[in-house]
Amino acid sequence: MGGIESENGQLKCDSSNHLMPDQSYNNKVDMPSAKSLYALLQEIRIPLTVNYFSH
Repeated sequence: MGGIESENGQLKCDSSNHLMPDQSYNNKVDMPSAKSLYALLQEIRIPLTVNYFSH
């Protein structure tokens, strides 16, 4: 799975306060599905293990 969007070393959230998928290939193949999956996992409180690198 891809990663999470970040900006200036901070994780980015959408208007519902969900973490947002980044532009990695796995997410870009079907971004609407990636966004839905990330949101669903957070809503039902399944922990996400995310490695991210700030640029």
